[in-house]
Amino acid sequence: MLHKSKEMRAKRAEIATLINANLAEIQKEETTEARRQELLTANDKAFVDVDAFKRSIDQIELAADLESELDSRGTSPGSRNPRMSKDPAERVAQIVAAIETFYRLGYEGLSDEGRSILRPADLKGMTQAVDSAMRDMRGMVREARDLATTTSGVVIPTEYWNELEKSMLAFGGMRTAAKVIRTGGGGTLTFPTVNDTSNSATLVTEATQTTTSVDPTFASMSLGAYTYRSFSLVSREFMQDWQFDVASYINEALATRLARGLNTAFTTGDGSSKPNGVVTATTSSGTMGSGTAVTITDLTELLHSVDPDYRARARWMFHDTMLRNLRRMADTTGQPIWQPGISGGSPDTIYSYPYTINQAVAAPTSAGSKVLLFGDFQKYIIRDVTGAEAGPVILRLNERYADYGQVGFFLFSRHDGDLLDAGTDPIRCMTTGSPQS
Repeated sequence: MLHKSKEMRAKRAEIATLINANLAEIQKEETTEARRQELLTANDKAFVDVDAFKRSIDQIELAADLESELDSRGTSPGSRNPRMSKDPAERVAQIVAAIETFYRLGYEGLSDEGRSILRPADLKGMTQAVDSAMRDMRGMVREARDLATTTSGVVIPTEYWNELEKSMLAFGGMRTAAKVIRTGGGGTLTFPTVNDTSNSATLVTEATQTTTSVDPTFASMSLGAYTYRSFSLVSREFMQDWQFDVASYINEALATRLARGLNTAFTTGDGSSKPNGVVTATTSSGTMGSGTAVTITDLTELLHSVDPDYRARARWMFHDTMLRNLRRMADTTGQPIWQPGISGGSPDTIYSYPYTINQAVAAPTSAGSKVLLFGDFQKYIIRDVTGAEAGPVILRLNERYADYGQVGFFLFSRHDGDLLDAGTDPIRCMTTGSPQS
């Protein structure tokens, strides 16, 4: 499939060449205003094709990367089950088949092999969480019924979390830019940090006492494990029709909703009993000189406010509205600052650095918003708890929505995130000023 990706990149490069030629003509003094508007409209249409090719390329290359990663990642205890294949691809297929049956028929509908693959969840420990979720979504009080008789749940094997993560990665945002770690348990993780940037070597002369040094500043960053839930309703008729891929439908619904909620938390969370979002954690490098309109000067100031050591792995992050504005800009020499990735695996760039679209970052429409981020996003740590004891759980609500002819599915999982910063600001941002009249 990668040869298809290469062909798409070549076509995309052709469109980009046309876009850049139009931008160059727009910059010329002799170009009339009518012609400029005509060229801008043509570029807007061309960017639609550029984005369409980009989505297809990303999906092809992401699928290939994740496929090769399956073998290197940890496997669940279920993978050591003698009933399961030793081949990673076949093992995933067995888990998917078991999940499909669980979605349609519940835990009691699983065969002996299916039950050996999917471990039942501890429903007693989740009663309060499920009841709370029901009240939040429907405004209904808890019903006096035994949860264990109306609900069935399974702990998600690690291999199946990989499948869910494909949909979460396709959503984009923080998960594609940050460093993601997996832990088996949900205990607090502590990351030590040290800031020794104020110390340097000194010249020592003979018979001279060494000057007093300043001790480095030690600190730490801790990650917990906050519970998030995703919910989906599916009609019984849909599940009874075996022509439909029920598992893929439910997986995508649960994973996409989970990804959307987590992305907001990892972006703008305030760190109070929730992740500390990257926008919250970053320091502003100043206010945009033209209010809500970004300029070349703003980009240059933000870029050079980040230490060169962090710029080696740096990227931009912003809302899609900001990308629209940046694509229309040229540098002081008249060259477009947006350039498409042409060779296999190379990303599109702004000012030679890759970028990530994150719709949870504020759009540049009002004053006082952090709208443009730049730095080493691998310093932002996302934690997923995926162990057999504390990992994700899918619950099937057999009777709760029976009067609607539907079955409810909850995905519960635990996560946290924060910026690993020793006081050296690996990521900085630019804030909008008051709109210019």
